[in-house]
Amino acid sequence: MRIEEIGYTPLKEAVKDFWLGYIDFKGRSTRSGYIGGLLGMLLLNSLPVLCVYVAMLNTSEPNLVLLGLGLLLGLFLSLALLLPSLALTIRRMRDIGLSKIGIIAVLILYVLVNVSISWVLTDQPTTFAVLSASQGSVVTFVGMVLLAGLPSGALSKFSQPTGLGRLFHNVG
Repeated sequence: MRIEEIGYTPLKEAVKDFWLGYIDFKGRSTRSGYIGGLLGMLLLNSLPVLCVYVAMLNTSEPNLVLLGLGLLLGLFLSLALLLPSLALTIRRMRDIGLSKIGIIAVLILYVLVNVSISWVLTDQPTTFAVLSASQGSVVTFVGMVLLAGLPSGALSKFSQPTGLGRLFHNVG
């Protein structure tokens, strides 16, 4: 099913589109559809965090069953949400005006930045390892804010048939 959102998308519809477009990489997602999908994922991802938090409330003797359940649920959700979150992100990038080449370039840049941060700080003490994970999260957060903030077609006006213009959709 191809998701083609236009204009404002209510939260209920955005979450529905997120699950219906589980592996739909060809449609478009508006700002409200993207934010709704992110909120749906946030709600789902809060379940394992809540399990781990409740398991660790008693610091002298944590509830290992609940802790294990939370960790397994977190692993399962991470794997289950990988494709739909990637599909949602690609649909949003297409909506703001990136072409296929532009989407691939942004994804490669994102991976390179995160891998570089991790690689540079790998041999450092534990404090730097935590800092590395935090910086990777900051890069992800900044990317999500940019995708959520740009209006539909915002990058289409930069399109030219040559050079860097190939990264954007040609609307003219």
